[in-house]
Amino acid sequence: MFEPVDKVSRSGFFFKNPAGNGKFVRGGVFQPRLKGDEKTDDLSKLFKLSKLMGILPIDGSLSFSNTWIIYSIVACLSFTVASLGFKTLYLLETDDFRGKAWHKIIFYCRALVENAIIVSHVVQIVVHRQEFAQVLEEMKDSGRDHKSTVIRFFAPAGYGVLAANIIAICAFESSSPTSTRANLSSAASEMLCFTILVQFCTALGVFRTEIETLTKRIAVNQAKLEMLADRRQRILEIAGMTNDIFSIQLLFICFKLFTDIINFAYFTIIRIKDLTTMNDGAVITSVIRMPLFAVWKIFELYSISASTEQLVETAEDFNAELFQLMRDNKELCKNKKLSLCLALKNTVNFTACGFFTLGYPLVTSVIAAATTYLVILVQFSI
Repeated sequence: MFEPVDKVSRSGFFFKNPAGNGKFVRGGVFQPRLKGDEKTDDLSKLFKLSKLMGILPIDGSLSFSNTWIIYSIVACLSFTVASLGFKTLYLLETDDFRGKAWHKIIFYCRALVENAIIVSHVVQIVVHRQEFAQVLEEMKDSGRDHKSTVIRFFAPAGYGVLAANIIAICAFESSSPTSTRANLSSAASEMLCFTILVQFCTALGVFRTEIETLTKRIAVNQAKLEMLADRRQRILEIAGMTNDIFSIQLLFICFKLFTDIINFAYFTIIRIKDLTTMNDGAVITSVIRMPLFAVWKIFELYSISASTEQLVETAEDFNAELFQLMRDNKELCKNKKLSLCLALKNTVNFTACGFFTLGYPLVTSVIAAATTYLVILVQFSI
């Protein structure tokens, strides 16, 4: 009587209504499609903010639009030229680095990496827009009732830290207009890079929640285990597709976080030494701001690792739950499709362009390496 839809929603199994009245059957009960049900408020906020920043060229229906693509490309190129221009003038016109060439090299390399993240993201989204459209569609479908902890807690905390940084720059570190412009452009780059990170973590959070829901339904929907397994496999494929789209950005972001931890920790030590000769507001603000930023960068790296690790663990939990059910039910063991699903142990491996795996071990590795390089830098500066 009803034609099954080829997916499972978080609220249950949907079936098309042959009456064609715009309603769905959910568990045998007609329920209307609510206006705005296509996406949650949490995801909508992220999409709108990303669009305005020029790093998500989609229209209101989450479809790629030539107008928004042009807007993103123009905004990205304009910002990159302006940002690098301000920082180049800063290096040429000021002596804030006290003639130390390698301090200038660190500063400018950091600026290049920041802009590389933004440019590569727009390029990846535009080049892989067909794949990214599938990711957005899956986020829209899976995230109907999703309450994103990334958007509700992590993102506001991050934007709060970045806003405090901007206030500190304007209030205490405006030694010259050239310096102020360079520092503000760096703060804007930080905000764009952070939004890209939030996009990735939010997508994985939506997919993890969907797989968790599927895992809970295994015991109560034994007649539809094949459909649940297919749905889980589809989520993992989309998650892998998301990793492929964000792989270059993740490589640059991880490199930037690694260098930022070293950079902020090192210049904290330098500024503490400056307190013995200078006791102005800019130095005191730097001593407070830089170690906090170093800690925040570690937390950003942890957020990436936690998002990937938790999704992989959730996918493995599905297999464990299915195995437990099949072990207790001999009839299910005769199902070749489910047996094959268990034998293959399908999962997803998140990497940064294949150079390294994203997970909890990455955090400890980065901290250990950053500490080693920090000791070397401090020894050279003495």
